[in-house]
Order: sequence, then structure tokens, then C-alpha cells
Amino acid sequence: MFTRVSTQVTTLSQHTLPAVQKQHGVERSAFECIMEERNYVVAQKEETHQKAKAKVAELMVTWTRWTGGPPVQGHCLETKSKDVRKISQQWAELYEKGVGAFQSNITATTELAAKARSSAPRRTTYMAAKNYGYSDAKNALAIVNRINALAFETRMNEKAYMPL
Repeated sequence: MFTRVSTQVTTLSQHTLPAVQKQHGVERSAFECIMEERNYVVAQKEETHQKAKAKVAELMVTWTRWTGGPPVQGHCLETKSKDVRKISQQWAELYEKGVGAFQSNITATTELAAKARSSAPRRTTYMAAKNYGYSDAKNALAIVNRINALAFETRMNEKAYMPL
């Protein structure tokens, strides 16, 4: 019985516990990567991006330590390791694409703002011309309405003076 207990303790201490510790380290590193990604999305600062890249590198180092240790027999952790590494690399690539999209958006926004500032005098001139045209049309409509009202009033007065 003591031999079986000793074998189980040895298996637990040499294989299972290190596997769980390594898995926890990978999970913690992945969580830190996600948090730094969130921080970058909120702040959109280069220093936050660099922190996130450092966390991704740390995840890969942790992952290398995980896969470089003794094999974990009878555990699904080892069988899933290749899939998780592939997904981690895809996540890192997609994160970099997302950062590139944010940076191109910032560049486009800056260019758009510069174009808006440079077109301000033309917009002002255009709006002044349209406002002048609108004022003329508004005044002309008022005159036409007054003429129409006077013509109607004249016809009504004419009918009132006509004998039946």
C-alpha cells in the first residue's frame, strides 16, 4: 500500500503538479495579454502597445517552457498544447493587424481633419453665396405672395361692385 501511495505521490509531484503549474502560467500570461490588448484599445498609446507585445513574448516564453518540460502522461493538457499554441500565435497576429487598423484610422482621421481645416474658407464662401441666394428667393416669394393677395383682393372688390 505504501508503495502505491509513494508511486501516486511521485506521479503527482513529478508530472501532474508541474503540468498544472505550467498550464496556470500559460493561462495567466494569456489573460495578461488580453488585458494589455484591452488597455491598448482604450488608450491607443504606443507604450501600451509595447506592453502588450511584451506580454505576447512572455506568453510564448511561458509556452516554450510548458512544451519543453517532461511529457504529461494521461492528461489532455499535452494533447491540446499544439492547438493552444496555434491559437495563441493567431491571436498575436490578429492583435497586430488590429493595432495596424487603429494606426491607419488615426492617420486617416488626422488627414481628414487637415482637409477639413483647409476647406473651411471655401465652405464659408459657398455657404455665404447660398445664404444670399436663399435670402433673394425668400424676398421674391414674399413679393409674389403680396401681389397674389392684392390680385385676389381686387377680384373680390370687383365682384362686390358688380350689379347682380
